[in-house]
Amino acid sequence: MKFATGCGGRYGSGLLVRVQPTGTKSLYASYTVTSEKNPRRKHLGRWPGTTIEEARAEAQELVADARGGIDPEPERAAKQRTRILTIREAMDEYLDYGTTNARQYRARVREDIMPRWGNAKVTEFDKDEYRELLREFVEVGRPARARTIRDVMRSMYSYLIDDDRFDGKNPAKVPKGY
Repeated sequence: MKFATGCGGRYGSGLLVRVQPTGTKSLYASYTVTSEKNPRRKHLGRWPGTTIEEARAEAQELVADARGGIDPEPERAAKQRTRILTIREAMDEYLDYGTTNARQYRARVREDIMPRWGNAKVTEFDKDEYRELLREFVEVGRPARARTIRDVMRSMYSYLIDDDRFDGKNPAKVPKGY
């Protein structure tokens, strides 16, 4: 799954089109507020419900505000930071953020993590159940799978902690040997 950028002028229009394997086309705006390092994406709608022209106009407006130092969505950013995410939401956000191992992680997330903890809040993560899952994989001769699960969960929580979206210690950080 990739983003295709819309062209338009010297800096581009800030419009991205994401085409899912199913053929669904989602339109996003990509912009960077001058006070921040990382770009943001805002979902503008799905095509054909939202036209390319409408999406491009909204994207250009967001880009212009961001370049002028105005945060186009300060309320959204504040609200997003205070809302407690489910593990499913946090994991989707983390993997979409662009982690280098996203492709490898997605299978483990889909098969091993989401059925157990997908709907749990990140604050309700059961560390004992997590350790037991890792031990089970090691005992049946699948230590690499246990390491991958450990790595993706630890990385997701580190991402949330770094982004000030989770307070406290990383609950998925376990010593080697589980």
